[in-house]
Amino acid sequence: MTAFSVPFFMALMLSGIGEDSIALGYQSSENYRSSSLDVQLSDAQPLARHDVREALDQFTRTNGGRVEVEWNHSLRTPTLLRGKLTAPSNHSPGWIAAGVLSRLKTVYGLNHPHDELKIIEVRNTLGGASHIRVQHVLFGTPVYGDELIVHIDKQGVVRQVRGAIHPELHKQLFNRPLFAVLSEKQALAAATAALGAPLEAAAQREVTMQYMPTRKGIPLVYVIQFHYSRPTPQTRTVIVHALTGNVISE
Repeated sequence: MTAFSVPFFMALMLSGIGEDSIALGYQSSENYRSSSLDVQLSDAQPLARHDVREALDQFTRTNGGRVEVEWNHSLRTPTLLRGKLTAPSNHSPGWIAAGVLSRLKTVYGLNHPHDELKIIEVRNTLGGASHIRVQHVLFGTPVYGDELIVHIDKQGVVRQVRGAIHPELHKQLFNRPLFAVLSEKQALAAATAALGAPLEAAAQREVTMQYMPTRKGIPLVYVIQFHYSRPTPQTRTVIVHALTGNVISE
C-alpha cells in the first residue's frame, strides 16, 4: 500500500496527456435517445446541466461503451460512474486517474481540474488494482467532504469513479478566494471551549482550513480534530467559522 499527496497538475505534466487520449461512454439517468447508444435506468433522474448531457454523450460517441451512472439529486453531479471507463494503460495509477478526471471536468462542474483536484492517496492491492483518492480543492484549499475515489484494475482500466463533488464553486465565489479573520490559535481556543474539555486532554489534534460547500456563501472554516486516547480512544471534530469564530458543528 502506498499513500502520498501530489498536485493533480503534476500527474498531467508527467503524462503529456493529449485531448483525445482517453474516451468513455455512459448510460444516461433519464430516458432519451443518444446518437450512439440507447439506454434507460430504472430510477429516471434529470441530468445535472445541459453541458453535462453533452459531455457524457461525447464520451459515448467516442468510446461506444456503457457506463452505469448514479446521480446526487441535490448536487446534480454523479456519485458513481461504473463500467469500462478507459482503455488499458501501462501508465502509473496517478497518471490514469488524472487523465480520466480531466476528461470528466464538465461532468463534475470543474473549471481547471489541474488546479481543483489533488491526488492525496494511492492504495495498491496485492492483486494489482489501485484505488486513487482525489481531494477537491478551491483556490488551493480543500473543500470539506468533496472527494473522489478512482478504481483502476490491474490492466490499467478505470472501472469506477465514486464520490461527491460540489460543482462550479469558483463561480459562486466570483473566482475570488476568501481569507480567514481568525488565527489558527483563536479557532483552536473556540473549539476547545465548545468541547468543554481542557486542550491537554487530547493526545493529538489536527487543524486544517477548508471551504464548507454545504453552507451559504461557501465560508472558510477551521476543521479541528481532537484525538483522545483516554478513557476510550475517540476522535471529536469541531468546525469553526474562520470569519466569525462561531462554532458550526461539534
